[in-house]
Amino acid sequence: MKPASLSLAVAATFLLSSCQTDTETLTTHGPSSSSLSEPAVAAISGDIVSRLAEQVAPGSAPLRLDEDQSPHGVAWQSALRSAGYVISAEPAVPTGKRALDVTYGIDEFEGQILARLAVGTVEITRGYNASLDGAMPVTPLSVITRN
Repeated sequence: MKPASLSLAVAATFLLSSCQTDTETLTTHGPSSSSLSEPAVAAISGDIVSRLAEQVAPGSAPLRLDEDQSPHGVAWQSALRSAGYVISAEPAVPTGKRALDVTYGIDEFEGQILARLAVGTVEITRGYNASLDGAMPVTPLSVITRN
């Protein structure tokens, strides 16, 4: 094996092994299977959506969100509407503007709740501690903007 190939193989092995962990694996719970209380989901979705307004102004474009009658879906839709966003299940709305796709998720990991909201090219993520009465942020807000 050539020295350059050996160096590349060692570097690749090091990088791949650094991604492994001996702790719990990420467990994803779908919106209908989570044990979070409705006030906790409402607090989380309200916090994330309020931070979305800093990145995507309400009224700048309609949002496309599939109908979801689960407690999580209702909470996200309610938070988005309360913030002034127009929600549609169609890719285009009568105004002729193209709707931005919306995805969301709330996952449990190592005793914390990880919430994610993606709208168009913006993705917002934050960790929370949840209780029966609500939820409090425990991590900084992560905002990723994709081209």
